[in-house]
Amino acid sequence: MIWESDPVLTTADEIMRPQQVPEYGSARREAMEWLQGALSNPTSATEVIRMAANMGIAEKTLRRAAEMLGVVSQKSGMKSGWTWSLPTKMAKESEDAQQEGLGTFGDCDHLRDCSGGIAEVEL
Repeated sequence: MIWESDPVLTTADEIMRPQQVPEYGSARREAMEWLQGALSNPTSATEVIRMAANMGIAEKTLRRAAEMLGVVSQKSGMKSGWTWSLPTKMAKESEDAQQEGLGTFGDCDHLRDCSGGIAEVEL
């Protein structure tokens, strides 16, 4: 065993204390912020990955950031590549996540009727 000549200035409690970890990690958060700016218009996925690499963003981090943002990946045509874009509308409430016109409650599409109350439904 080799001992250091310098004194130890850290207590055992400080060493054993859990380290605070950011919610998503700074790399993913930075990638999310960059991706929001890069996808102001639909862009070729290949181009986005290339630009991210030039910015020092790893492809795995970029893909995780894209998933967190709900990036839409679409194939433009049979011979063309994939295009990435930001979602057009983010759901503000869970009932807004349903596509309009698919509900069973008439024109309102939600349990709430158009006047803001609760819709009455015959069972």
